[in-house]
Amino acid sequence: MEVSVGGQGVLLGEIVDLDIAKLPLDEPPADEGDDSAAHARTNGAVDELQALADEAAEQAALDPPELAAENEEAGVGLDLTALRIRMVRAAMLGYKHRDEVHYTTGPRRWDGIMNRCRSHLGRYPKWADCSSYVTWCLWDALGGPNAGPDIVNGQSWRGGYTGTLRDHGRRVSLESALPGDLVHYGGGTGSHVVIVVGKDKVISHGSEDGPFLVRPDYRDDLAEVRRYFG
Repeated sequence: MEVSVGGQGVLLGEIVDLDIAKLPLDEPPADEGDDSAAHARTNGAVDELQALADEAAEQAALDPPELAAENEEAGVGLDLTALRIRMVRAAMLGYKHRDEVHYTTGPRRWDGIMNRCRSHLGRYPKWADCSSYVTWCLWDALGGPNAGPDIVNGQSWRGGYTGTLRDHGRRVSLESALPGDLVHYGGGTGSHVVIVVGKDKVISHGSEDGPFLVRPDYRDDLAEVRRYFG
């Protein structure tokens, strides 16, 4: 795929051919939907709740089959294991595409949530810093636009930083850390935060070269681990 490159090597988007005159025509489609028949009764109104339910179903379809079977047997809905898997999926998607995830502490740091990037659809933030990246991972796992109250920063999913992250959740030991927990560094309101993705492994996005997969003790100013659900 050919893409446009802006300042500092930032990928701006896929390049499409605008020389329309030289493009050949496609074969006309055999059948097309009837827009009026589909929407006249509601005047084209969008059922947002159904749209969110459909998106949630798509997200659940990527969960390991054994989780759905366990939940059905236990008579429960989405469990904590599934949430943690989804947080890891989001964090690792950005890591996989780390050359396209840029570091910024400016307004565009909230790109993942502002643009409703959903990991199950293959979308991830193109701009983030450490706190906005981990916040996006939790927001996405909790349902994205349907995530409910902001249990991470208490800012209605519209903002936050290491300080607000430290004001929420509860403290746990590093030894008992689980995927989806956040590891905080520095004193006071903190200087850095990462997300746990496995035993002794975290994803850190604190520089332009990130995100990185590292050990939680890769820095000598580890302060605490916080859990935001469960």
